[in-house]
Amino acid sequence: MSTIVDETAANFASRPFRRVVIVFVALVAPLSLMVITCVEVQSSIVREEMRTDLGSHVFTVSNDQNRPLDAGRCDQLNTVSGVMTAGGVLASSAFSVPTDPGYLGDYVRVTPGYLRVLWPSVEKSELVKVGVGSSLAANFGLVSGAHLAIVANSQPLFFRVDYVAVEDRRFPTFSRAIVVVEAPTGSVLSCYVEVQAGASDDVATVLAGWFADSGQVTVTSIWSADQSQPTLQDELASRISQWVPFILAATVILVWCFSWMMRRQEISVYRMLGLSTAQLVLMSLIEWSLALLAPAAAALLVAVIFAARTHVAGLALGITGIDFSRYISLLLLAPLLALLALLSVKPLDAVKGR
Repeated sequence: MSTIVDETAANFASRPFRRVVIVFVALVAPLSLMVITCVEVQSSIVREEMRTDLGSHVFTVSNDQNRPLDAGRCDQLNTVSGVMTAGGVLASSAFSVPTDPGYLGDYVRVTPGYLRVLWPSVEKSELVKVGVGSSLAANFGLVSGAHLAIVANSQPLFFRVDYVAVEDRRFPTFSRAIVVVEAPTGSVLSCYVEVQAGASDDVATVLAGWFADSGQVTVTSIWSADQSQPTLQDELASRISQWVPFILAATVILVWCFSWMMRRQEISVYRMLGLSTAQLVLMSLIEWSLALLAPAAAALLVAVIFAARTHVAGLALGITGIDFSRYISLLLLAPLLALLALLSVKPLDAVKGR
């Protein structure tokens, strides 16, 4: 056993140029695989996050006869599985600012869940009672903790600002609004519901019968972009990088097989010296470990160190790991092909110079 290992190691080091080429290919291939997969999946995740920010998972529930919906019932949707947040507008009216009478905005009273539909950056743990839109904040220099006096419905009102929107991407009209959170009592004209990715169908079924006492309702999406635009699941299912493990593994195996074909005479000499097929297969496995498996492990180590130092999504790392596993599984074909080559080599080939 030790003789076979020593001989294999000596052979591996005897032709440095050929070995360097094989190891280089075996190292670059998995690195390229992990980079390509990670970049493509991460890009899909970023696009999905952009769609989510614009409201791709937000639905409205409204009565077909424009009858109001119960605000408390709308707020109870926050307890439904798959629902991230739900709420509605209790009342809305125009307001002016005493220091700038020409400025007009919207004074909006909402349920707690609606605030997170409007501005998704608001955390559930945050205690926000009053929020202002980005344009209103910019015009009057408002920051969190600032005070604002307005006149709405001919009544002077004073508020302390708890939250300032950076931008109003979902509902641009709210950029000039002051939003006040109140208890979910009374009614809302529409109930807005944001659902978790992948839960749209299940939640839509629940929404269809949630306001049974209010008559027939319609569930629609606020997503104004092209509805044929693929979802994250669609992009992952059709990603180009899923074919990369097969292409790179085939390339590495071809280089490996070519290397073994060039050593046909050397292998026949081993047969003349009495090495059995099993011993030659063992040599092949040892060389496979040194030339293909070890570089792949080194590439994986480099990728793990890089991932630990960057902000890569867990989903991207998981799918990259799956593709890497496929690549390693396909590399198992290399020793099998080498075995076929060994079986076709006879001792006489060394005499014939083949």
